[in-house]
Amino acid sequence: MKQIKFDHIYRGDARIFASKLPNGSISVTVTSPPYWNLKDYGVENQIGWGQEYSQYLDDIISIFHQIYRATKDSGSLWVVLDTFKTNGNVKLLPFEFADRLQREIGWILQDIIIWDKVKTLPWSRTGQLRNQFEYILCFSKRKNFKYEIDRIKEITLKEWWVKYPERYNPKGKVPSNIWMLPIPVQGSWSKNGLCHACPFPTYLVERILSLTTDPQKSNIVFDPFAGSGVVLAVAEQMGRGYLGFELNPEFIEMYRTRVRSFVKEEFLYRTAHQKTLEDNREALENQILKLRLTKYPKMLFKILHKSLLQETQETPVFCGILALSANLSIVITTPTEKHHVASLKIFLFAESIKNRTLLEEKILQIKSKPPLSKFGINAQIIVITLQELQALQPHFGIPDNEPLWVYKRGKTHIFSGQTTLKKWLKDIQIKRYTTKAKIAFPTIVSNIAVSQKIERTWYLKNAEKAEN
Repeated sequence: MKQIKFDHIYRGDARIFASKLPNGSISVTVTSPPYWNLKDYGVENQIGWGQEYSQYLDDIISIFHQIYRATKDSGSLWVVLDTFKTNGNVKLLPFEFADRLQREIGWILQDIIIWDKVKTLPWSRTGQLRNQFEYILCFSKRKNFKYEIDRIKEITLKEWWVKYPERYNPKGKVPSNIWMLPIPVQGSWSKNGLCHACPFPTYLVERILSLTTDPQKSNIVFDPFAGSGVVLAVAEQMGRGYLGFELNPEFIEMYRTRVRSFVKEEFLYRTAHQKTLEDNREALENQILKLRLTKYPKMLFKILHKSLLQETQETPVFCGILALSANLSIVITTPTEKHHVASLKIFLFAESIKNRTLLEEKILQIKSKPPLSKFGINAQIIVITLQELQALQPHFGIPDNEPLWVYKRGKTHIFSGQTTLKKWLKDIQIKRYTTKAKIAFPTIVSNIAVSQKIERTWYLKNAEKAEN
């Protein structure tokens, strides 16, 4: 072999071929080394079958030494391994492997994932339960490596996200390190033609490639023990470059005649499913941002009211709150505001103010600390008295007759009606806000419309059933 060509599967031994890999060419390696002395893959001089354990471990370590050299600085390595039992003792192969990769080569162990395969072959062995999971070890070449977690975040959340949107990432929830992904059906029970000792589910490979690569042919996906070629076929469908080595010619033939077409068929379905998922992800992100923007002025008032009462035993009588957002897009203005995801202009309307300086200082203090600082909102807060409203007629940046949505009694996840700026300003000048024994929230009006019911995901106690 003069030079490695990508988008190709080579028949050959990874112990020999790995040395041919070009420096810094691999974006991610996804693989599972042959089992030690458990599976005969049908070729002579194979790794694992008939070897001493120490020689087996030396052989696979030597391959990952070459892969380290060939991996980009931003690249990563994902290896599926399992413990096994021999002579009555459990061998901790994944942990011995990880230790040597770190000590002898320099790979950085970033994560350990439990792959729950959901189902396995029938099992009966004294002193050992049926093994249903394997380890996925994630290594990187450098501390900072490509890891696009937003692409795989979960969008099925508990109902708490509606009332506490500031506590949830708009992109969704980071998945756990336990992945429940069933292995493909094989043999006479399947229609896909797969017949391999350890086939990867296509979704497992897709998830790893989404995390670590972009849809570019220069992003090379590598599997030194390609087997039936599922990793390569998924990479091809996802628009990545790929490369694989495999000793068994029957597996290579299976890849060319059956696996590629099977994976392509799956991706016709997966593409439609992924489009729906992305639409739902975008909708969730948009809704969380809206809920943050409508809740922010409520929390501002609540904290301000309590703080002023504690420090001065009095607080201005607020007649209403106007909260206006220019847009819901992510805006990054300065390095100190890098966590802001939206901007908001808030007008607090008070009957009168005795000490404006104290009030404005208190507002600045409150918005710079949790919980308001956790909302990711760049808020400009302006206090206006009713006298100023009548005399100055300030401009609020929106037409007088533009529709606004009304949020009453501190319920900011669902609007209670509509109004206009002109009508609402007239109302708050006519009606006087009066305090009660318990805190009462002034009406909030906003150009943000949000109506999100709370979908219960757990059993309610009787006292909570009446709450919306």
